[in-house]
Amino acid sequence: MVDMEVEDVIEPVSVLEILSTDALRLHSTYYHIRGVQGVFSRNLSAPLTDRTTQVYASIAEIDNQDNPHLGDAVMTVHDVVPLDGQRVIVRGEVSWPAPLNVRVNMFFANQVE
Repeated sequence: MVDMEVEDVIEPVSVLEILSTDALRLHSTYYHIRGVQGVFSRNLSAPLTDRTTQVYASIAEIDNQDNPHLGDAVMTVHDVVPLDGQRVIVRGEVSWPAPLNVRVNMFFANQVE
């Protein structure tokens, strides 16, 4: 596993609570990651999450105004690992000869105990 220091944690751009009931909590967030090329792993701050959270992720290239768009680079999400301490490690890949800026979108589902 990739071991990352606390100062390497990337904070979310936005957190949106979708649903919160006595049994279920759903929320989403996204992150901007700059200068990504090849296989990468990042330590993301993920409010309201722990190791039991179900996490779904997608990735897209962003332009200079941080708007997602479909570029020519192939991008994939390889692994998404929710951790205690409100963190998620994501591993992905950007197949392009130069570094690109990307947005990682995440959707979280928690059972409330």
